[in-house]
Amino acid sequence: MVNEELPALSETIRDTMTPEQADAFVTSATDAINAALENIRETKNLLDSATQSLAGEEPLETEPTDVGVEPAPELDADAGTEEAPAEAEPVEMPKPEPMGRAKR
Repeated sequence: MVNEELPALSETIRDTMTPEQADAFVTSATDAINAALENIRETKNLLDSATQSLAGEEPLETEPTDVGVEPAPELDADAGTEEAPAEAEPVEMPKPEPMGRAKR
C-alpha cells in the first residue's frame, strides 16, 4: 500500500490542495501503516510461538517491539490435557448445501 497506492494519492492531494498537506498526509499515513505492519508481525510471531509450544517444540524467542502491545502470557503445553477424554467419538460433518447457483 505504501509503495503502490500512497504515491498516487499523494499526487492527487498535491494537485487539489498544497504540497505541504500532501507531504504531511504521506508522512502520517506511512507511519500508521508501518506501525500496523509491525503489530501484525509481532502477532504472527506470538502465534507461531504458541503453536510451537502446543506441538511440543521450543517456542521462538522474539524480542518485544515498542508498538504498545504487551506480550502474550506463556501457554502451558500440558494445560487441560488431564480432563480430555481418552477417545473422542467421531463427529459426522453436515453435507454441503447448494449455493443457489446452477451448474453449467
